[in-house]
Formats: sequence, structure tokens, C-alpha cells
Amino acid sequence: MHYKNCSFPDLENNWKATTNYRLNEIQKASTTSDILNKWTGFTLPLGYRLIDIDFRTLYPNCPNLVSIFEDKSEKLMDLLNEKIKDNSSRMLFESLKNSSNIICQNGKNTVLFYLLHAIFVPTSKKVTKDDKGKKSLVKYSIKDSQNSFMIFKNSVCEMEEYITCRSKEKNPIQPYILIVGTPTDPKEILVFFDSTKYKVFSMVHAIDICFKIFHLFNLEYPSQSITVWIFIQKYFFSLTTKFDKPCHLIGQILSDLTNN
Repeated sequence: MHYKNCSFPDLENNWKATTNYRLNEIQKASTTSDILNKWTGFTLPLGYRLIDIDFRTLYPNCPNLVSIFEDKSEKLMDLLNEKIKDNSSRMLFESLKNSSNIICQNGKNTVLFYLLHAIFVPTSKKVTKDDKGKKSLVKYSIKDSQNSFMIFKNSVCEMEEYITCRSKEKNPIQPYILIVGTPTDPKEILVFFDSTKYKVFSMVHAIDICFKIFHLFNLEYPSQSITVWIFIQKYFFSLTTKFDKPCHLIGQILSDLTNN
């Protein structure tokens, strides 16, 4: 479907009227590209608003992340303080605590999501080869988890180069967040997946869009950061699905957060 001669508000109205039909079609699609080629509205700069329309039909009881985030995130600061053991993550957390009056809200939220990976340390493994071609299993690192979730670049030019390199890999690109700047000072934020990118202005909104893309398009979370994504799913979105993999740590932390 193409929408070249349609204003975006009109498109949104048409989109709402066809949501159930589209959700059925998405279930049948074999690739994300098939979905984007058929429903090209998703690829527009404001396509994330269309994702939101469909997601809310699919999961009408999910809370609105933006409205609940502040209350939920306050509890996470105590959790980070208690649980972070990794040295570099600890240093970043201390800098957040000590400079909280000069770090913008977007920076604070970016650091918070970045440091979740130091609590939900990856348990899955990757296959590596040495110089002689011998294979071995190596556990993903905290950095691997963070890099599958959000990537930081120094400039828009570097970011575009990174996107080009990823696109040349010929592998489907799972949703992730691209940031120009640093965790404490994110200057530009993009959500990127497949061949589509959305520019947004807050980290919370970026997380919201990424999460909804995974669930609307039936995509798996990256194996490097699956535990972080499942925690976000359970804690912020109160969502349980038949595909959830059990994780004792998530259950324990959710229980602690609920009881505190």
C-alpha cells in the first residue's frame, strides 16, 4: 500500500480502520521486508506512530511507557546502586550520581538503560574461531549486550557509515538504538531496523518504539541482550507472552522491585 497523496493525519485514520486486517497479514509474512514493502507507511519518518496504533490494538492492556517511566525508573536507581559489580559500569553509575544536576534527563535515562546490562549479564554464548579455525563457545560480555541494544557514534557521518556497513552484511537488522554522543550526553537518537530509521527526541521514546517493533513484527530479541529486553517487557510493559524464556534473576528482581 502506498500513501503518497495522503496527509499523515488522514493516513493515521485509515491505518486505524485497517489495523485488524494488517495484524493478520503481518502474522502470515515471512520477513520484515515483506511487511515494510506491503505497508510502506511504516517506513515514513513518523511511521513509529503507525507502529503504536497497531501495537495498542495487539496489546490493549499494555501501559504507556512515557507516562509510567518516571515512577518505575526511580526504583531502578536503587537497584543499580545495589547490584552493579562491573568496574566500568560502576564508574559510569557513580558519575551519574555525582553529576545528576548537570546531566540532562535524556542522559540520565540513557545511562539507566545502558547499565541494566551490567545487572542482567548475558548468559547465552557465541561461537568463535581462533587463527587455526578451531571453534569454541564464549559467553557474551556486558559490552556485547550493550552493543546489541544501543550504539554510540561521535557524529552523524559516523552513524551513517555504521548503518551502511550493517546494511551490507545482508543479515536482517533487528531493532536497535543509534546515538550520536555518549551515554551521559546523547545529542541525536535514532531507532533503526531493517532499512528503516526513525529520529526521536527521547531515550524513553526510542525504547518504546524498539520494543513495539519486536512485538508487532514477531521478531526475536537479540541473544546478547535478551535478558534486558525481557526485563523491560515485564517491568515496564507488564507483558507476558508464550515465547518468554524463564529467567530466575528477572523473577527475583521483579519481586524485589514490587515489594520495595
